[in-house]
Amino acid sequence: MGAGRHVCSVFSTKYFVDILRGMSSGRKDVISKYGFEPLLKFEKTDIPSRFVRYIVECVDTVSSQIIVADEKIIPISKDSVPCVLGLLDSGDLATQDKDSGRNFILSRFSLREMPNITFFGDMLISSDFHSEEGTFICFMVIAMSCFLFPSSSDQIHIEFLTLLVNPKRTSGFDFCALVYDWILTGINKFVISGRVPGRKPEVF
Repeated sequence: MGAGRHVCSVFSTKYFVDILRGMSSGRKDVISKYGFEPLLKFEKTDIPSRFVRYIVECVDTVSSQIIVADEKIIPISKDSVPCVLGLLDSGDLATQDKDSGRNFILSRFSLREMPNITFFGDMLISSDFHSEEGTFICFMVIAMSCFLFPSSSDQIHIEFLTLLVNPKRTSGFDFCALVYDWILTGINKFVISGRVPGRKPEVF
């Protein structure tokens, strides 16, 4: 049975949690084998959207700092990311390649068009046999779309799917750098869109 299909969206850590709970220990062992065991420890915590908006308004992406007040400055850097994710903070740099990522998934799973995120989730929690590589790829597609590189899009994340072409090499890429850049880019887009007035609001 699918995990939360009726309430799922790509921007959904809840779906990621549902998948983690539904995965067998054997498949979790596969993820650990490929070097991404820290992602299995993810726990969802509800944070008020008002507080999230407040923090976003405090971010100065130029200096990469959270500036609550002139005397209260919290620096943000790539080195902050492994403290949260538990992943290595080094590795090869990666670039976005949407077309190659899309073609890889279509070819790998013999598809004509990109599927919904639940396609990969259903495979992960089903009792059917899957290769270790297939298990890892399905898991990482969900982790990328729902947690590491979330967006408001209703499609799965395809920017960095080429990192999964050779699963044995995936952990050799600097995911912390990618996540750090993704966060700052997302905040910039949010501010530029006009949905927030700018940095350093007076009160929460």
